Amino acid sequence: MRKQRDCPEVRELNKPYVNFQSNSSKSDTYRPWNDSHHQTKLHTMKRHPLLTGLGQRIREYRKARGLSQEAFAAECGLDRTYIGGIERGERNVAILNLAVIAQGLEISMSELLSDL
Repeated sequence: MRKQRDCPEVRELNKPYVNFQSNSSKSDTYRPWNDSHHQTKLHTMKRHPLLTGLGQRIREYRKARGLSQEAFAAECGLDRTYIGGIERGERNVAILNLAVIAQGLEISMSELLSDL
Protein backbone atom coordinates (compact mmCIF):
# COMPACT_ATOMS: atom_id res chain seq x y z
CA MET A 1 0.00 0.00 0.00
CA ARG A 2 1.49 3.33 -1.01
CA LYS A 3 1.39 6.41 1.13
CA GLN A 4 -1.24 9.03 0.43
CA ARG A 5 1.26 11.72 -0.55
CA ASP A 6 2.58 9.42 -3.31
CA CYS A 7 -0.87 9.17 -4.84
CA PRO A 8 -1.11 10.80 -8.32
CA GLU A 9 -4.22 12.72 -7.31
CA VAL A 10 -2.43 14.31 -4.36
CA ARG A 11 0.59 15.16 -6.52
CA GLU A 12 -1.75 16.84 -9.02
CA LEU A 13 -3.38 18.89 -6.23
CA ASN A 14 0.02 20.03 -4.95
CA LYS A 15 1.09 21.43 -8.32
CA PRO A 16 0.85 25.22 -8.56
CA TYR A 17 -1.95 26.50 -10.72
CA VAL A 18 -0.45 28.68 -13.40
CA ASN A 19 -2.58 31.66 -14.27
CA PHE A 20 -1.82 32.35 -17.92
CA GLN A 21 -4.26 35.26 -17.94
CA SER A 22 -2.24 37.17 -15.36
CA ASN A 23 -0.34 40.31 -16.27
CA SER A 24 1.61 40.09 -13.04
CA SER A 25 5.34 40.59 -13.45
CA LYS A 26 6.20 39.02 -10.08
CA SER A 27 4.79 35.54 -10.52
CA ASP A 28 2.53 33.54 -12.76
CA THR A 29 1.41 31.29 -9.91
CA TYR A 30 -2.18 31.80 -8.86
CA ARG A 31 -2.44 32.36 -5.12
CA PRO A 32 -5.93 33.48 -4.05
CA TRP A 33 -4.75 34.51 -0.59
CA ASN A 34 -2.51 37.27 -1.92
CA ASP A 35 -4.26 38.47 -5.08
CA SER A 36 -5.68 41.93 -4.50
CA HIS A 37 -8.96 41.16 -6.28
CA HIS A 38 -9.70 38.52 -3.64
CA GLN A 39 -9.24 40.83 -0.68
CA THR A 40 -12.09 42.74 0.90
CA LYS A 41 -11.24 46.39 1.35
CA LEU A 42 -13.25 47.44 4.39
CA HIS A 43 -11.78 50.93 4.39
CA THR A 44 -13.28 51.63 0.96
CA MET A 45 -16.66 50.00 1.56
CA LYS A 46 -19.61 52.20 2.48
CA ARG A 47 -20.92 51.23 5.90
CA HIS A 48 -24.63 50.99 6.55
CA PRO A 49 -25.94 53.74 8.87
CA LEU A 50 -27.77 51.22 11.07
CA LEU A 51 -24.55 49.30 11.69
CA THR A 52 -22.53 52.41 12.46
CA GLY A 53 -25.27 53.71 14.77
CA LEU A 54 -25.44 50.38 16.58
CA GLY A 55 -21.66 50.31 16.88
CA GLN A 56 -21.55 53.81 18.35
CA ARG A 57 -24.25 52.90 20.86
CA ILE A 58 -22.40 49.75 21.94
CA ARG A 59 -19.17 51.74 22.32
CA GLU A 60 -20.93 54.38 24.45
CA TYR A 61 -22.45 51.80 26.80
CA ARG A 62 -19.16 49.87 27.01
CA LYS A 63 -17.19 53.01 27.89
CA ALA A 64 -19.86 54.03 30.42
CA ARG A 65 -19.20 50.73 32.17
CA GLY A 66 -15.47 51.52 32.11
CA LEU A 67 -14.54 48.46 30.05
CA SER A 68 -11.95 48.14 27.33
CA GLN A 69 -12.86 46.25 24.16
CA GLU A 70 -10.70 43.38 25.35
CA ALA A 71 -12.30 43.18 28.80
CA PHE A 72 -15.81 43.51 27.36
CA ALA A 73 -15.14 40.84 24.74
CA ALA A 74 -13.83 38.47 27.41
CA GLU A 75 -16.91 39.12 29.54
CA CYS A 76 -19.20 38.37 26.59
CA GLY A 77 -17.20 35.40 25.34
CA LEU A 78 -16.59 37.06 21.97
CA ASP A 79 -13.38 37.97 20.18
CA ARG A 80 -11.90 41.43 20.75
CA THR A 81 -11.51 42.07 17.02
CA TYR A 82 -15.17 41.15 16.48
CA ILE A 83 -16.25 43.73 19.07
CA GLY A 84 -14.01 46.33 17.40
CA GLY A 85 -15.53 45.55 14.00
CA ILE A 86 -19.04 45.90 15.42
CA GLU A 87 -18.20 49.24 17.01
CA ARG A 88 -16.79 50.52 13.70
CA GLY A 89 -19.92 49.37 11.85
CA GLU A 90 -18.01 46.82 9.77
CA ARG A 91 -19.83 43.73 11.04
CA ASN A 92 -23.44 42.70 10.51
CA VAL A 93 -24.21 41.25 13.93
CA ALA A 94 -26.32 38.13 14.39
CA ILE A 95 -29.30 38.38 16.73
CA LEU A 96 -27.81 35.89 19.19
CA ASN A 97 -24.62 37.94 19.41
CA LEU A 98 -26.72 41.07 19.99
CA ALA A 99 -28.38 39.29 22.91
CA VAL A 100 -24.96 38.40 24.36
CA ILE A 101 -23.73 41.98 23.90
CA ALA A 102 -26.86 43.48 25.49
CA GLN A 103 -26.48 41.12 28.45
CA GLY A 104 -22.80 42.11 28.75
CA LEU A 105 -23.81 45.78 28.75
CA GLU A 106 -26.49 45.03 31.34
CA ILE A 107 -29.26 46.52 29.18
CA SER A 108 -32.21 45.06 27.30
CA MET A 109 -32.06 44.41 23.57
CA SER A 110 -34.90 46.87 23.06
CA GLU A 111 -32.85 49.58 24.77
CA LEU A 112 -29.83 48.70 22.66
CA LEU A 113 -31.80 48.82 19.40
CA SER A 114 -34.22 51.67 20.10
CA ASP A 115 -34.10 54.76 17.87
CA LEU A 116 -31.42 53.53 15.51
